[in-house]
Amino acid sequence: MNDGSAPMKVCVVNPNYYRSSGVTVAARRIFHGVTPLGIEQHFVDCRHGSQEEDISWIPPGRLLPFLLMDSHPVRLFQQTAAFLRWLRREGIGLVHVHHRRLAALLYPLQGFGRFRLIYTAQLSYPAETWFALTSPRSGVAISPSVAENLKKTTRITRIDIIGNPSDFPPECPDVRVPDVRGTVICVARLDPVKAHVHLIAAWKILTERGIRAKLLLIGEGSLKQTLADQVDALGLTELVEFRGFQKDIPAEMNRCLFAVLASEVEGHPVVVMEAAARGRPTLVTDVDGSRDGVPPAAALTNRIPFGDPGKLADALAVWLEQPEAVVLEGRRFYDFHKEHHSTEVVGRRYAELYERTARNH
Repeated sequence: MNDGSAPMKVCVVNPNYYRSSGVTVAARRIFHGVTPLGIEQHFVDCRHGSQEEDISWIPPGRLLPFLLMDSHPVRLFQQTAAFLRWLRREGIGLVHVHHRRLAALLYPLQGFGRFRLIYTAQLSYPAETWFALTSPRSGVAISPSVAENLKKTTRITRIDIIGNPSDFPPECPDVRVPDVRGTVICVARLDPVKAHVHLIAAWKILTERGIRAKLLLIGEGSLKQTLADQVDALGLTELVEFRGFQKDIPAEMNRCLFAVLASEVEGHPVVVMEAAARGRPTLVTDVDGSRDGVPPAAALTNRIPFGDPGKLADALAVWLEQPEAVVLEGRRFYDFHKEHHSTEVVGRRYAELYERTARNH
């Protein structure tokens, strides 16, 4: 770790800091994890997109706008040149990005800016020539699935696997079944990739089997009205509650027996770590990223085929009808993810990666 003589400066560059983005949540927790270890992170906002951001956690004077994703070639050149000058002026020798386009832009500029690039891959992507030709030679994958994808689709040969972090209490929280029986939570943007449409369809199947359970949908996004119309058409308005964006996810988790994700693809879902930190397991689809969040010791039916509401309903029924087994499963999730994905563990691994990269400059 840093010897304390002077903080190691790292610049984190993101398209934006959208408050509902798992990348923003992960960046915030990485910041909290590395700061006690002598790492001084600075942040760049590319102002890409119009979503509401959360920058409340970034210290004053540590956030600058550089439009490194501008579509106009001249402006992009000007902004990139200004960014490189700023790096040299501030003496920042490491740049950390979580986005492919930014990695492709900055990787060939390392010599001009006198910095080393660290790229964290957040998702599995189909093979694309443009990134295969421009990708760095080393990188971080947030899950084994993403690591395998990098090996198949890029020229990245050295891969560190460092998962997304969450804040874990010292002991697994107690879960009182009478307080949470029959209540399930899904924390996810209301976007097509999260496949809420299949989850709501599964909820209808549960009701047809005589199982009445409450589903809390936490999140914001473009599909809110479409999903609300689906809930209304299926007669589920008393059972499915849209709670919108919520800052206090642990409080929401405490209301529920377990979490569920019906996603088409994930990287390493932050919500699985957040649920585990409250002693709750997560029922997931068997897709890249999500499958990596299921502990090896898990006992309940999990990793359901994507896009199959019937099989999802089957698994939900088992979990809802065995609440005591779900509580035990939550302990398994807590133990596994606290060991591997607490903010302290992930922060230490990134601090070690920063220092190793700086030494090899």
